[in-house]
Amino acid sequence: MMDSFVYIPITALCCYAFLLLAFMAAKKNKLINSFLLFLSAMILWTGGSFCMRMQLWPSLDFWYNISVLGLTLMPFAFFIFVIEFIGLKDRFFKRCYLLIIALVNIINVLTGFFLSAPEAINGTDGKVSFVYNVSWPVIILFVVCVAITFHALYLLYKYSKTNELAKKQFTPIVFGVFILVVGHLAIFVPVFKGFPTDILSGVCFAFCLFYALYRRRLFKLTLLVSRGSCYGIAAVLSLLLFSNFINLFQTFIDTNLSDFKEHSVLIIAVFFTFATFFIYQGMKRFIDKVFTKEEIHQAENLKEFSITVSKSLNVNEILEELVDVIQKTITVKKIYICIRNEKNDSFFMVHSTSPLDKKFFSIQEDNPIVTWLSNNEGCLLMKDFKRTVAYKSMWEVEKKQFADLKIECFVSLKDGSELVGIVLLSEKEKYSSFTYDDINFLGSIESIGSIAVRNSRLYEKAYFEARTDELTGLLNRKYFYETLHSEYEKNKGQSLALIILNIDDFKLYNQLYGNKEGDIALQMIARIIQASVGSNGYVARYSGKEFAIILPLYDLRRAKKLAENIRLQIADMNKHNKEYRLKILTLSGGICAIPYAASSVKELIDNADRAIYYVKRNGKNAIMTYSE
Repeated sequence: MMDSFVYIPITALCCYAFLLLAFMAAKKNKLINSFLLFLSAMILWTGGSFCMRMQLWPSLDFWYNISVLGLTLMPFAFFIFVIEFIGLKDRFFKRCYLLIIALVNIINVLTGFFLSAPEAINGTDGKVSFVYNVSWPVIILFVVCVAITFHALYLLYKYSKTNELAKKQFTPIVFGVFILVVGHLAIFVPVFKGFPTDILSGVCFAFCLFYALYRRRLFKLTLLVSRGSCYGIAAVLSLLLFSNFINLFQTFIDTNLSDFKEHSVLIIAVFFTFATFFIYQGMKRFIDKVFTKEEIHQAENLKEFSITVSKSLNVNEILEELVDVIQKTITVKKIYICIRNEKNDSFFMVHSTSPLDKKFFSIQEDNPIVTWLSNNEGCLLMKDFKRTVAYKSMWEVEKKQFADLKIECFVSLKDGSELVGIVLLSEKEKYSSFTYDDINFLGSIESIGSIAVRNSRLYEKAYFEARTDELTGLLNRKYFYETLHSEYEKNKGQSLALIILNIDDFKLYNQLYGNKEGDIALQMIARIIQASVGSNGYVARYSGKEFAIILPLYDLRRAKKLAENIRLQIADMNKHNKEYRLKILTLSGGICAIPYAASSVKELIDNADRAIYYVKRNGKNAIMTYSE
């Protein structure tokens, strides 16, 4: 025997309807749709129970069968929710379980075999009680529901073995299942006799699933205050207002507006209609001001960032804009950007919110965070990552680096599937946590930023390949002339030196050792020249066996000293080869400088070539300035 306790199913129905209304306004996907299916099952179960207890039309049996349908659909809907939650495609078990649920309900409706409808008995106190005739077939119904539920839990457990971060997301679901089971078992405990603990536990379970979705950051809590929710809340508030003040209004009209007494019902109805309208408008404006304004602000920042980076192919400019838009929108205290180095073995900090920040920080390629970002999409929160075994496997030095910088979030920058950069975000202002809106915004920034970085890398690669010699990596002849003219314009009125170095008897070297050995020699010579010049000038492969060096602000004496140093290094280059003896390579060089021995770029090149020609004619293996 069970007392009605009608207020319990009413409360449950209101909760389910509230969630259903809220999620109907959310952006739909398979997971959200599976949660809507679960809510629908809960509404059928609780609504059928409520209508049965109220003995509404058409009959007690009808609403009882609706309630059983919802009860049996719950584990099936939960199974669908789980496989969508973990991203598993399992059509076979979906169809099998759906067929089993359909057969169970058809048999129970026609015969009452598993659990027949209760008998309503009116008590002496006026309360209605329901008597259930429970027999052994109900065990079959129980086993079916439990089997489907445990299959879903097994899938969760199996998936958590391969995805450690998922364990935290699954915790609310498992906790909800535990509450649901306890709530159903409590029906048989004498202390809870007559109290619908099963329905109450169902409400808790629904909110646990809701919380699991929120922890997964698949929607934002502001969707609960959508336009549809505004209508619902305004109607509820108006109903409460109406129920509490209707007698007061009726008395006021009877006392002070006796001429309108006959139209009191119409007056009260009009008044509360206007009250409902103004409540709705007030809530809508408040929501637009508090929530929508923030969304518009983020959308505007995102649009501005997208337009700005689409106009730039400079990596540094893109990273600067990236830092600026994140700090402006999310208000984190610090932002650091690490870019993969040329060796592909680590990520070095190249940009931050403040130019005074030390660029000492680096992340090694084998760091678990790099592995996670490479294999997954989206942001990684440090508080989630700390609960994984991967975090525990990190070196204490690495943990301390992140702790010292107070890093709370990682955002990946990818070139296709390759991780090329990592954005590290510190704690937010006022120590608030990262919200759904923050994660969603960072996801958009990640997509736009990754595309911009990829385009800039492609441009820089093409630009580098177009201006450099493929074999040596030095400037090619075309860009040598462009650079020389550019430096001439920038250094007008000041000295500008040009060195042209020619390898002596290089054709013979190729004949003796082959073109492959000749290419190796050219690469070694290029490295020696580039290392000797450093940042003081520009080095180019002038022709097959000639190299040119542009030296801004160098006079003839300094240029000749540098050229002699290079000549001596190259002469020693092959002496250190222990495997076999190679011919010693020598250089002949010509030097000219503006304004000492030339007055134009053409004259500068011609005079340097003349100096080399003079050296070659008089014995080679020497450096000579044109003035000599």
